[in-house]
Amino acid sequence: MKTRLLRSLAALAAMLMVLSALSCQNAGQNTEAPSQAPSRTESPESADPEGSDKPVRLPKEADAMKAALTEADGYPVYQYGEKGLPGYEKADYTSLYAEYGKDITLADVLEDPDTGLAYIMAEGRKLPLGLDFLSRAMIYNCTPSGDYPSEEDAYCAWWRFYAARWNLLLPEIPLYEEPAVMLYRSELSGPDSHPVSAERSLSNALLYWNTKKESDRIIIGTPESFAGQFRYPAYKKETEAGPDLTVNELTNGLELVTLSEDGRPVFNRTVVHDHEEKENEDGSRTYTITLWEDLRFSDGTPVTAKDYLAFPLAFLSAVGHEADSSFYEKAAYHFTGEDTFRFYEGGGSTSEPEGVFSGVRLLSEKTFSLTVASSDLPDANALSALRLTAQYAPMWLGDSEIRDDGKGCYLTEDFYERAPDGHYTAAGRLRASAGDPETLMLYPFSGPYVVQHYSGNAPQSVILAKNEYYAGDMRGQKASIETVILKTVPDHEVFRQLEDATLDVYTGIKDLEIIREAAAFAEGSQGTVKAASYGLGKTNVLHFRADLGPVQFQEVRQALAFLLDRKALLGELAGGLGIAPDGPYTENSFYKKAVQNGLRLQSYPKNEAQARLLLEEGGWVYNAHGGPYVSGVRYKKIPAELLNGKNRAYTASDGSVQTYEKDGFFYMPLAVNFFAVKDTFLSENLKALLQDEALKSAGMLVQVTDASFKEAMDELYERPLSGYYRGLPLYCAFDAFTREYAVSLEDDSVRFSIDPEEFELFNENFFRDPADIIWLK
Repeated sequence: MKTRLLRSLAALAAMLMVLSALSCQNAGQNTEAPSQAPSRTESPESADPEGSDKPVRLPKEADAMKAALTEADGYPVYQYGEKGLPGYEKADYTSLYAEYGKDITLADVLEDPDTGLAYIMAEGRKLPLGLDFLSRAMIYNCTPSGDYPSEEDAYCAWWRFYAARWNLLLPEIPLYEEPAVMLYRSELSGPDSHPVSAERSLSNALLYWNTKKESDRIIIGTPESFAGQFRYPAYKKETEAGPDLTVNELTNGLELVTLSEDGRPVFNRTVVHDHEEKENEDGSRTYTITLWEDLRFSDGTPVTAKDYLAFPLAFLSAVGHEADSSFYEKAAYHFTGEDTFRFYEGGGSTSEPEGVFSGVRLLSEKTFSLTVASSDLPDANALSALRLTAQYAPMWLGDSEIRDDGKGCYLTEDFYERAPDGHYTAAGRLRASAGDPETLMLYPFSGPYVVQHYSGNAPQSVILAKNEYYAGDMRGQKASIETVILKTVPDHEVFRQLEDATLDVYTGIKDLEIIREAAAFAEGSQGTVKAASYGLGKTNVLHFRADLGPVQFQEVRQALAFLLDRKALLGELAGGLGIAPDGPYTENSFYKKAVQNGLRLQSYPKNEAQARLLLEEGGWVYNAHGGPYVSGVRYKKIPAELLNGKNRAYTASDGSVQTYEKDGFFYMPLAVNFFAVKDTFLSENLKALLQDEALKSAGMLVQVTDASFKEAMDELYERPLSGYYRGLPLYCAFDAFTREYAVSLEDDSVRFSIDPEEFELFNENFFRDPADIIWLK
């Protein structure tokens, strides 16, 4: 299986308490009709929810609650495994992808004309494709063919099916894509045609800007501080500091692979003179790359193949592990022979197999090859493994050399020399080059600018001068502005400094209240200052723990979406600047744009009648005593064998309504326990919407608990990660999530896995799509 970066907290052993079912005598106090068999409300004819308030029938999926029974809490335990494999004789279910996915291509996929949902025919059965299947297929099943001449085209086709199903099942409700505002003085031209955005960083946009100022310099402000780690911003960090990353992108360049205008990874033709791709017999793929002869560093030194290989070789080695062990987890090169190379510790012969990186070849001064492992193919995102930049090799290797005797690259033995205390001497150089400001100026740069001066004292600033040797971006565009100064500017100083021209640009205004102030300031400046708004590619979502309480049912998630007035929330929070997406995307993502004409997504406008219809059709037609629902809180009747211990004991957070047992069935209340991170602008506004009378009149009880982010994480993962969890599974909805969807290829290949181990590691929504489950009994 493909090596993946962990997207969520590491799996811990789940220790859930066995809670006894509560009796109906303790149920909530609702005034209901006498107990009798409830009748279902007749459904109106289909209508378009966008065009009227009349409800329509949405596609329904089979109940998959049996798949959630994986905990030994005194009730049936269902085993996961593949049919016919040793050790899985008692397996109850497996995944649709494990059973059929390997051999499926887009040519095998059919589309339901009424719903737009994807399915396949197998053994005479019509099998809908679930989120686990589709999320894997759009990474692993992207072999070019027919109407899909490239892996990216195939990815987009798979993503369209994935988005349609995601939109139907709603593992979370997208609220709005976060907006940001950039302010700039009118002497600067270019931001109107090349603004900063989710898909275009400041470093990309700046190449296309010009200034009318005589000094030929601009001053750019940032609210964040610099750490001074400009060569390697992520050094010993989980995430890069924003300003450090900006400096890195402005001074470190000549990347092999870059993103096209529509977000697709492509070879950078300013750097790559020629390349060849070869499919190998073992399923791996070799990319052979030849550089242009005239590439130069900022001091005029020629750029060679070694300058692209030095950084990954140095930090993937045992020496690099000592200097920055976190790189092992962050690195995702996926080249063949990587593991063997990683574990060589020196003291032998580096030219022997144990010290050789077989998937990385040095073929000549300007030519090298990289072989992506078969386990990572086919992959629409394969080119991303080649997103290497030119970094001056001696900066990382000193006097050591990269060599290749025909079997792959290796580092000369002097790189592995140890000090008397047993530590690698080269690790000190790696640490200094990565994060020491004094070492910063010792080596040349490869990007459009070079660092001329750095002041780490308040107010922090970095002075960048144009690199005259820079070959340009993928279009050959070079910097026009001679000097760029980046400095930290407190929020309260921004408007004054823009007004008196001690600041030319201020990017990344994200606070919603300050966004409105910024727009008003630009409007009142009489043209002196302009504002440009853009999406950050980050969507605030109402996040579900979809294996607990009512939100494990599709109709409840959909009904909640129809009851929330997202447009009102957007207007209140972002002043109309943001976007309320309807699926797992950022608005400018290339895959959404590529399939826009065929994308069929429900927009979930506020529609109370639609919400009530969904709840009635989903079986939420009972009262607190098992009689027909009339008013108050709705209940759903669930067979005992389909409900595990924590759901049998599910209750409203204040205990006012509870799940109870009657005649061998459990009745669950439509009570959504919402965990809000206190004192945030989003939470306060979202809480107001969740207390809307429409939710109550639909029979839904939403109770909000304020707490800290750490407490929210403990409740989400139902573990004492920070010491707050009390052992009572209670909360199923959260506002603590911002989903960052990529503008380029999104990799959600294990996010909706039903495999128990991957489920604990990667499935942040704890959501199993019923279509992904194949019962083996």
